[in-house]
Amino acid sequence: MFWPGVPMYDTVAQYREVIGDLLVDDWHPPVMVRLWQLLHPFADGTAPVFVLQVALYAIGFVLVVESLVRSGRWRAAVAAAVLGLSPLLLGWQMVVLKDTQMLGALLAAVGIVAHYRLQRRRIPLAAIAAATILIAYATFVRANAIFATAPLIVL
Repeated sequence: MFWPGVPMYDTVAQYREVIGDLLVDDWHPPVMVRLWQLLHPFADGTAPVFVLQVALYAIGFVLVVESLVRSGRWRAAVAAAVLGLSPLLLGWQMVVLKDTQMLGALLAAVGIVAHYRLQRRRIPLAAIAAATILIAYATFVRANAIFATAPLIVL
C-alpha cells in the first residue's frame, strides 16, 4: 500500500545527494547516502532503501517472535508480534528516513542475537559480524544514535 515508501522533505533532499544533484554533506547521514548510491542501480527513487528498511524490520521481529515461541514464551511472542504490527511502529516504517533505517537495522541486530541467546546457544561468528555491521550502520545513520546503540553493544 505504501510502495515505494513515503518520501518526506529530508528524503527528497537526501535523494538529490544520491543522484549527484547536491554534494554529500553531513546534514543527512553520509553512510545512508553511500548505501543508497550502492542500491540505486536496482531501482530509482526510494524503493531500494524502502525494501531494505522494511526487510530489516520484518527480519528483526520475525526472529524475536520465533525465538520466543521456541523458548516457550508464547505470551511474550504474541506481545512482540502485536507490537511489530502496531501502527505506531509499522506506520513509521513506511517513511524513508534515517530514523526508520536506524530502527530496521537495530531490530534486525536484536533479532539475530535473540535467535541464539533465547535458546541459550552460542552466537556464531557470522551472526556476530552481521549484528555488528547492523549496529554500526544504525550508529552512523543518526547523530544521537550512540545513546541507543551503546547499551545494546554492552548487552
